[in-house]
Amino acid sequence: MSNYIGENIKRLRLHKNITQEKLAEHMSVSTQAVSKWERCETYPDISMIVPLASYFGITTDELLGFDEAKNQAVISKYLEDYAELKREAKWTESVDLITKAHKEFPNNFLITIRYLYDIIGSMADNPKELVIEKADELTVECQRIIDECTVDEIRNGAIDILAKVEKAKGNTEKALELLSRFPDWFGCTRYQKAEQLFDKKSSEWWYYLNYNFYMLCDFSINKLLKMIWYDEKSFDEKVKSTLKIAEWLKEILEQTNYEMLYRSLETIYDHIGGQYHFANRDIEGIPYFELALNFAQKLDEFILSDRQIPNTYYKLKIDISTNIGMSVPWGFVKRMIEWYGKGEWYAELRKTKEFNALLDKYRPYSKDLV
Repeated sequence: MSNYIGENIKRLRLHKNITQEKLAEHMSVSTQAVSKWERCETYPDISMIVPLASYFGITTDELLGFDEAKNQAVISKYLEDYAELKREAKWTESVDLITKAHKEFPNNFLITIRYLYDIIGSMADNPKELVIEKADELTVECQRIIDECTVDEIRNGAIDILAKVEKAKGNTEKALELLSRFPDWFGCTRYQKAEQLFDKKSSEWWYYLNYNFYMLCDFSINKLLKMIWYDEKSFDEKVKSTLKIAEWLKEILEQTNYEMLYRSLETIYDHIGGQYHFANRDIEGIPYFELALNFAQKLDEFILSDRQIPNTYYKLKIDISTNIGMSVPWGFVKRMIEWYGKGEWYAELRKTKEFNALLDKYRPYSKDLV
């Protein structure tokens, strides 16, 4: 019998606005039996299928979830194709695909949240005018997610988007009040709490300590770069400050042998190359893109090697790269080659022979991590 039946009974009961007690009375079973159906702990007796379907006014196939099983295969394909387009930096095509998926499956919350973020540009730096234009749709969809979805990550995304809507409308205090529902990022994150479960120096403690370190390092580098590049210093001063961070990280890497720091160095040099591109100084930026690819190559080699993060075990390298690479099982070089080679943002750079030569140089190192 389909695993969807319990979910369907609960959904249909709520839609009909009746209690478990009322449904139990109609089906001549106990309230506990209905509760166990909805928690998928037990299934209704086969003799109950037709009466249940008749009571809710649906077919037995719908009740058993056969349609949902077929739909889930289509939904999974949509999400896989969407992720592939994102990896290839085909932004317009990815938005078109998720919009199509949302029209076909408006009740799938994972598709919906990705669709909502895409129609306002991204998860950050959303144009105020665009958010205002889409405010009604965003509000209705997000409230539905908050009321009906049980997945915290998706619900938090809906809260985030509602806060963006309120800020765009000028309701800053309301936006901040909405975001106050999020847990404190340091004290209450899942991995931070997991680290605190284990005795210090145990293998589990080292695992979560290192995981948290690299996540925070990745986050901190992002914030440091913004602090530098949104300042009022001259362009050359900003480059100089950014390069100081890179040199500092190289010293730490040399002293600690924490090779996952290659990720931060890749991020820094890629950022400098991008800033030269923004300044219409593409040729000057290409050496920094090469440094980014060089450190991406080093990172891939480390992840694929037998070398370990000190005091931990192999799985940590893959776990970390999965979360910060965005394109695993693609390697970091492969991800960057796809972005540089196909992304709309790099179209002008690809008109230069120097940039194309750089891509050709690193294509042989483009590989999967697992």
